Amino acid sequence: MAQTFLNLAQGVTGTLSTSNYVQGGISVADHYNIASSTSAGVNGAIGDSGAAGGSWNKHHAQYSETTSVTSGSGGGKFSFPKTGLYLIQFSFSMYIDNEDGDWSVSLRYTTDNWSSDANKGYSRTSYANADTSTSAIGMYVVNANHYLLDVTNTTNDQFRMELNTTASGNYIYGANEQLASTLQIIRLGDT
Repeated sequence: MAQTFLNLAQGVTGTLSTSNYVQGGISVADHYNIASSTSAGVNGAIGDSGAAGGSWNKHHAQYSETTSVTSGSGGGKFSFPKTGLYLIQFSFSMYIDNEDGDWSVSLRYTTDNWSSDANKGYSRTSYANADTSTSAIGMYVVNANHYLLDVTNTTNDQFRMELNTTASGNYIYGANEQLASTLQIIRLGDT
């Protein structure tokens, strides 16, 4: 099916194929928060008690079809209820206890149920105390980013958030009823 469009600003008309844009509309919109902080100075998957620790809490689900996340050892893995194009957004409150030149959060994505996975991008934060008369130790910085994932298989396609190169004492802050560190998963439509 094709749709005709008219660009009034330039007086141009043409045809768009339905394969050129997202179809189907939003049917999944979930909002998670980190309910307990990650372990200080520990790298690995957020929400995995055997790695960075912390725990995920589903703060709000807009629709009846929702994502899910595993907990405990090996936890922190998010699954999707249906295929489609998903927008993943996060904003984490990161507590600074020590200088860190390259502290990062990454989204790890698998299409084969964790037989292998790929890094879909880093969001980096650095802190060095250049002014010795003052210190930002004991303060927070916010690290945020967003990703698009084309989910083609609800059994095998999953993701998790990971901490990387975390300096001793540094962690992502989480509290059960606070939205200091959050993650949103929104299905934009069919692909």
